[in-house]
Amino acid sequence: MKFFLWLILTGCFAITAAEINIDANPTHLIISSDAKVSEIIFTPKINEQALTRTALTIHEIHQDGTCKKYSPRTGSDGKAIFKFSTEQPPKSIIASIPGKTAAEVCIGTIQPDEWQRNGEMAKKVKLNKNLRILFLGDSLTDFNRGENFADKLNFWLNLNNPEKASFRNAGIGGDYITRMWQRMAGIEGSKKAYRQEMYEGLLNEKPDLIFIFLGHNDTKTNSTSNHTTPVVTPEVQEKTYRDLINFVQQKIGGKIVLVSSSSSNYELCKANSEKLEKSRPGKPCSRFGEPKHMEAFNNVLKKIAGELKLDYVDIYQPMKTRDDKAKLLSPRDGVHLSEHGHDFIATELLRYMALQQ
Repeated sequence: MKFFLWLILTGCFAITAAEINIDANPTHLIISSDAKVSEIIFTPKINEQALTRTALTIHEIHQDGTCKKYSPRTGSDGKAIFKFSTEQPPKSIIASIPGKTAAEVCIGTIQPDEWQRNGEMAKKVKLNKNLRILFLGDSLTDFNRGENFADKLNFWLNLNNPEKASFRNAGIGGDYITRMWQRMAGIEGSKKAYRQEMYEGLLNEKPDLIFIFLGHNDTKTNSTSNHTTPVVTPEVQEKTYRDLINFVQQKIGGKIVLVSSSSSNYELCKANSEKLEKSRPGKPCSRFGEPKHMEAFNNVLKKIAGELKLDYVDIYQPMKTRDDKAKLLSPRDGVHLSEHGHDFIATELLRYMALQQ
């Protein structure tokens, strides 16, 4: 993604107001580490009409920052099939019409047994009609766009249901349920919330499925209370979730699924906060990820889901009990997801969807 932005900023290409775009299939690609070759299909369009015999510039970006450049043309069907070796899989592929538009496909690699397991689950998800998913969440949903768990889930859903699944990622870094509710209420003219524009057009979204995934900001504590009281208390959490759920059911529609908080590397969270407190004596310092607060948050979600007959997906317990949990989390803060963490969340949501069949 950084290379993509660099190309724009340096003028290698510019996004124009013209209705020119490049569709990529898939929009995010996951390959098995034992795969030999893979491909992405790029379809440049103007006013939604495929452009035939059109020159594209394709950059193959590798993990070490090196780049290979190709110049294919679309065929009579308007498609350019780009095949590449996966012996050293690239980090991403960028296709562009220089000076007009571009599309980037990030590439993830997983172990063969993981590919096999997810592939079997994906086969169980049969979409007889188009499925639109809305993701509401905090930075775990907002960060790493193009290669986060929402993109990865979308890949698995479309694997056996070509072009039937799509999504909108409305995750916002720093969110907790009270801020999310303020922004949701702001859609209809109440006081606007932080990054209100991220919910623009949400009333017209008409999703079939809505995942609400929060927890880490809600359960954050502060040194001023000796880390005893979360930012959002269980009582406030319950009331606000109910208000938000009622609004979504009445104004947006779609099946709501409550997702538990993810687990944290609490030892790292605690060490980071203690280090900060020592460096800033007398000043308030935050701490994330304390299990007792996370589990209280999830208990409230389970209660709400049971009473309102909503589905609840528990990712906390499966994550907490993994021997390699630290690998799923940022080594800097112990809360945000690594690439493996995004794979894990996508797998758990895929498992949920496979069980619905």
